[in-house]
Amino acid sequence: MVQTPPNILEGMSAEFQSAIFPLIYQEPEYFDFQGTAFCISSLANGQMIFVTAKHLLDPLHQGLTKDARLLIPHLHQNAPGRTLVLALPIDGISICESHNDSALVRCDLRNAEGTELIRVRSVPLTMSRAVVGENTLAIGYSRHLITEEHNFTRDFRASHGVVEAVYDKSSDSYFGDFPSFQTNSIYDAGMSGGPVNDEKGRYIGIVSRGVNVSEEVEPWAYATAVATLSELTIELEDDEGGKRDWPFPDLVAAGIVQVTKGTAFGLRHDSSGLSLHWE
Repeated sequence: MVQTPPNILEGMSAEFQSAIFPLIYQEPEYFDFQGTAFCISSLANGQMIFVTAKHLLDPLHQGLTKDARLLIPHLHQNAPGRTLVLALPIDGISICESHNDSALVRCDLRNAEGTELIRVRSVPLTMSRAVVGENTLAIGYSRHLITEEHNFTRDFRASHGVVEAVYDKSSDSYFGDFPSFQTNSIYDAGMSGGPVNDEKGRYIGIVSRGVNVSEEVEPWAYATAVATLSELTIELEDDEGGKRDWPFPDLVAAGIVQVTKGTAFGLRHDSSGLSLHWE
């Protein structure tokens, strides 16, 4: 297992830093950093769909008065090492009642109120089963400083690892009844919700949780299978201002979300939990 230095992704903005962003809760007097989200769709009318981890949205699901936002950088960086960002409101979420630790969130660039932001890039997903022994790369944010001016210091993290086990239903009763795979990566807390790529660079997982060596135990990390997104539905506004709910498979069929060719699968959700059946 190799922990990638935090600065290894410098200069890779076209690939990652325009698609992966910090997720925060904005409080009256401070910013509560939660984790990471990555863009899978950027529509012409300004709506954007992001993937994240369900557990980051628990306060919203529980009806707490939390102001969830994504930090999107301005087009021009103010100074070396520091980035001026807009805390763009999250105006829609999609989660399921199951333990499925994947989620969709919606933002709208029309809420930027004239602020010139970077061009947000959407990434394609791959609905493939993780392979034991295959290398992975997890991406996310950790330990960055957010100030009252919405400046923050990027601490873009990357963690290499190898797939140790694949669970098409659940890993154990603690982790939850949903498909995942285990790696020997180190997932820092702020990386939750970030993407996990296989050795071909395909987006196959979502950072869920882990324990690292600083806690004097062997590191382990779990990623939610991207295919679990097929359980979700998100509301979108059309060009005429009408709204409708889009099940995830419909987003793919309409080309709103790009999915590269992957392994065929079936998704079953019943009283015993969520499970994937790969073909």
